[in-house]
Amino acid sequence: MRRQLFIQIVNALSNQDEYFQMRSDVVGRIGLSPLQKCIATIRILAYRSLADCVDEYVRIGECTATQCLQKFVRDVNEIFGQE
Repeated sequence: MRRQLFIQIVNALSNQDEYFQMRSDVVGRIGLSPLQKCIATIRILAYRSLADCVDEYVRIGECTATQCLQKFVRDVNEIFGQE
C-alpha cells in the first residue's frame, strides 16, 4: 500500500514538473531519476536529515537535494492540496 502511494506521488510529480523527469545533459549523460529525487526528499522529511546526508545513500548533492525538497513540497501541494 505504501509503495503504491509513493509510486503514485513520483508519477504525479513526473507528469506535473519537468524537473522530476529523467533527462540527459549536453554530453549525453543521464541525470537523476524521479525516483532518486523523491527518495532523497522523503528521507530528508522522514528522518529530519540534512540535505548533505542523503549523498551517501542516494548519490545526490546537497544543492540538488535542497532543490528537490523545495520543488517536491511545492508540487505536492499543487497536485494533492485538495486531497
